[in-house]
Amino acid sequence: MDTRLDPEEILGYAPGDVHVIRNAGGAITEDVLDSLAVSQRETGTRAVVVLHHTDCAGMAARRPGVPADSALHEAVDALRSDPRLPHRASISGALYDTARGALVHPPRERRPESRAPSTHPRVPGTLQRCDWCERRFAPTGRGRLALRRRYCGDICRSAARRAARTTRRRPGGVVP
Repeated sequence: MDTRLDPEEILGYAPGDVHVIRNAGGAITEDVLDSLAVSQRETGTRAVVVLHHTDCAGMAARRPGVPADSALHEAVDALRSDPRLPHRASISGALYDTARGALVHPPRERRPESRAPSTHPRVPGTLQRCDWCERRFAPTGRGRLALRRRYCGDICRSAARRAARTTRRRPGGVVP
């Protein structure tokens, strides 16, 4: 809901590429669920990104004392468990650090894994670590392209690209 933040710019999309649903504190309400269900059913939207930010006055008003990363994980879990959304597999979350101006993936508490991943990071059927957030993910797709995936999703890929662009800038604002 914070109008100072532009989700399209933060995530690296052009205006009109994404459906943006804003509310105070990033709460998952019935209205949000209904809007996402319509978006997925009628327009074919598959990916959903819950984007919270630090120092959120709406979150402090709605849920005082709850850290932003905990609220983010709860919101993602609520969306993933709602049967009204036909495409729940591509729901993820990110936290925008307003002080640093960067996307952060807050780590989840460690849960025991059902099976131990292979020690080799590029073997099909095993989990890999994202180069940006260091989360484990299963590469999707077939062949060598799936094995060369370096990021767990579009958010990490766009954040890495944005970081690479800003680190290449010289003091005069010229990109070599």
